[in-house]
Amino acid sequence: MISVRKLIANRRNASLSTGPRTVGGKLRSSHNAYRHGLATAITYDASAAVNIDRLVRALTASSNDYGRIEKARVVAESHFDLARIRAAKAEILWRIGNFENADNDDLIRVLNTIENVARYERRTRSKLRRALRAFLDA
Repeated sequence: MISVRKLIANRRNASLSTGPRTVGGKLRSSHNAYRHGLATAITYDASAAVNIDRLVRALTASSNDYGRIEKARVVAESHFDLARIRAAKAEILWRIGNFENADNDDLIRVLNTIENVARYERRTRSKLRRALRAFLDA
């Protein structure tokens, strides 16, 4: 149990860090996830959804085990998500070639974008590894 003083301090600090307050800040913040499109679930892409279903069917070999099918679905989604992330990263790296005469601000912006995409890639690789382990253990 924490002290009353600490509880009050925690609530005060939490109320101060509630995110953007201005209309402009809220608008910018709401569009952050759409900058490169990687925050959107892969299943919303119709062509990827078809390929995911094909891979799930191939992995489960017409099994009726619901648990195995769901584990295969996570593997397939992660696989195609990783391909999408790598394509986005390749696009960013290709654009860097056009930055030969760019100023430092532009280069820093590109490096930050690469870092953000790399974070998505690490998370998805981890998800794929866990999903593969679960699928193979089932």
